[in-house]
Amino acid sequence: MSESPTAAGEPARPKVQAAIRPIQRASDLFDSCEGKLVAIRALRFDEHTFDEEQGPTTVAEVAVVLLEGDEPRPIGVVGITWRRVIRQLMAAETGTWQVGRLSETADSYKAKELDPPGGDLDLDAIADRLGRFQAASLTEPKQLALSAGESGTEPDDDIPF
Repeated sequence: MSESPTAAGEPARPKVQAAIRPIQRASDLFDSCEGKLVAIRALRFDEHTFDEEQGPTTVAEVAVVLLEGDEPRPIGVVGITWRRVIRQLMAAETGTWQVGRLSETADSYKAKELDPPGGDLDLDAIADRLGRFQAASLTEPKQLALSAGESGTEPDDDIPF
């Protein structure tokens, strides 16, 4: 029987993944997630008046997690103005993840929608996966601890996760 690296006294192997380009715009989010299974949770709703519009537009800041693959993968936290998706998010209980596939409507408005995932999807299994994902994100350190003697400095960029 072979021993695991930690049983042999060696340090545990670190987790490694390919670099992910952060999503910063709603169009980037749609381009990278169109047709893929995602979970979206509204973090907050607000209104914004754009230069070309007469009145305020409802906007939402959302967290998006890609559900395809073995483990949920955070895609980004981004502001959206997609009216139909915002209405769907407003209809859900606060703090609820909505699961579906992002699509664009065929009408002339080219509106974005979060389509239902389909009847064969196990929402309980997805809830378990998202629960483990949330628990891991709350317990893992957000930054490396400083070695003795180093002084802390504030990072130049805000990190969304």
